[in-house]
Amino acid sequence: MTVKDLLSTEVGEGEVAFVVFNEYSGVALKTSGTVIVVDPTFVDPDVFEEVDAILITHEHFDHLDLDVVEAVQRRTGCLVVSDKESYRRLRAAVPENRLVAVDVGDEVDLEGVKVYVEESNHPPATQPVTYVIEGEGGVKVYHTSDSLPFRRMEEIGRRFT
Repeated sequence: MTVKDLLSTEVGEGEVAFVVFNEYSGVALKTSGTVIVVDPTFVDPDVFEEVDAILITHEHFDHLDLDVVEAVQRRTGCLVVSDKESYRRLRAAVPENRLVAVDVGDEVDLEGVKVYVEESNHPPATQPVTYVIEGEGGVKVYHTSDSLPFRRMEEIGRRFT
C-alpha cells in the first residue's frame, strides 16, 4: 500500500489503516476521520495531500526533515506535534499556532483521536518520545520510533490494552 492508496481507503469507526513509507519509522495512519503522519523523512511531501497532524519523535535527521514538515504543513494546515528539541528546530518553519511541543505524560486531542506522549529509550536523542495514538472507537497504535526496550514499555502496553 502507498500513501496515496491509504488516503483513498475508506476507514470505518474503530478501524485504523496505516502504511510505512520509509521502511522503518515513517508511518501514515488513517482513522475514520483523521490522517496522522509520524516522522516524515525520505519521502516526497507531495504524496501527503490530506494530513491533520504530523508527529515527530525526536530531532535526528532520519525522523525530522524540516523541509518535508514545512511543505506538508503549508499545504494542509495540519498541526505539528513534536518533542521539545524538534520544536526548537521547527519554530522557524511552522506557524506558532500550528506547532505544539510535548513531553512525556502529555495528551493531545485531535478531534476524536487522542495522542498520548510516552517515554522513549533512545539515548543519543535529546528528549525523544513515543506516541500511543487512540482512534475513534478506541483502537490504539503504539509508535515506538527508535526506542530500545525498557521496563516501563511493558507497563505502557498494559495501560493501553
